[in-house]
Amino acid sequence: MPSQKVIYEAMTEMVGLKLENEREVLTFDEAVSYMLNPETITKDTPRFSLTSFEVHDEKYVLYTMGYSRFYLGLDLFTDDQYEHYGIKNREHLIGYTYVYRGTVRGFKYVTPHMVYGEHYRGSMILKTKPLMPYKVTMLYDNGDTYEFEFKSTETIFGFNGKPHRYITGSFNGEFFMSMPLNRTYELGAPM
Repeated sequence: MPSQKVIYEAMTEMVGLKLENEREVLTFDEAVSYMLNPETITKDTPRFSLTSFEVHDEKYVLYTMGYSRFYLGLDLFTDDQYEHYGIKNREHLIGYTYVYRGTVRGFKYVTPHMVYGEHYRGSMILKTKPLMPYKVTMLYDNGDTYEFEFKSTETIFGFNGKPHRYITGSFNGEFFMSMPLNRTYELGAPM
């Protein structure tokens, strides 16, 4: 289990505006404007996330929203998965926006057997209790949009050892927390 010090550092580092490509430039006000007016997003818009933690009733609440073109982050990599959500004309997609809010339930290491002590800074999973669905809006190059609620994917292993992935009935509230080369935590894709 991560120490309180590591958890506090991770939460502090995740807050604010993060760009998926550090060579791109975008201000906080521009990011908010894109979220308020998603029709202004184009295929050239920098990919970003806005993350904050607030205290409500003595509990931390995660707020996250943003724009991305990383479809694998939504487990969208097969025709069946696009079909499950009813997403059509994927060749005309320019990306998607997302918004989520949930109460923080805890943190755990992705690979706890490889942790070198309680102050170890490694990849973690943030567990939240959803206060709203994880809402996704797909954006098309002609200005059309398509909305859906993201659902978590689980993996089970059959008797022969082959993995089988299936989409559950709801979002489980878990996020991957990565540490890119700059060694600061970032809120990653939902799980």
